[in-house]
Amino acid sequence: MATRTGEALEAARDALHASAPDEHVGQHTSSDTEFVDGAAVTTHTFSCTNPAYPGWYWAVATVEIGSTVTVSEVNLLPGAQALVPPQWQPWETRVQPGDLGVGDLLPTA
Repeated sequence: MATRTGEALEAARDALHASAPDEHVGQHTSSDTEFVDGAAVTTHTFSCTNPAYPGWYWAVATVEIGSTVTVSEVNLLPGAQALVPPQWQPWETRVQPGDLGVGDLLPTA
């Protein structure tokens, strides 16, 4: 099945620029296409140039059915070098001796 790669890339770029400031959108870095039930689903990735998100990238999904190309979603995702928070833990396992002082209160189990 042939795809309209140029059209899909332009649709992805337009959607991304509509969702994020132009100065936070870098170069197109890759495209990955899967064929699902006769539709070409392509994920386009763009570098993120927002200084608050080093190591993150933009992912834009486009869907091509027949001669129509639409954008499914726009996401900002962490890359391998991205700073991400630690896995959440409930306070019962997170609070350690010395974390609380006189007058600090926590709910009981």
